[in-house]
Amino acid sequence: MNCLTVKDLYEEMKQRVAAGQGDYVVFVTDDEEGNGFHALWFNGQAATDLDQDTRQDFEDINHDLMVLKENTDKAIYLG
Repeated sequence: MNCLTVKDLYEEMKQRVAAGQGDYVVFVTDDEEGNGFHALWFNGQAATDLDQDTRQDFEDINHDLMVLKENTDKAIYLG
């Protein structure tokens, strides 16, 4: 399974706005079964913009970073 990139998300959201869904709320799932949804509350923040302690906390709990292999600077954390 491929991860969603900023470009992918942007294209998807452009299509949703064009379909009249620009005011809809975005939900994300918090589990692999896709049944633990919660609203997306905050804009993204690039890993390189985080202070070192916060970044380390996120990296410690984010097992999905393994998809990035060598460059975890390419992560964006969403609220």
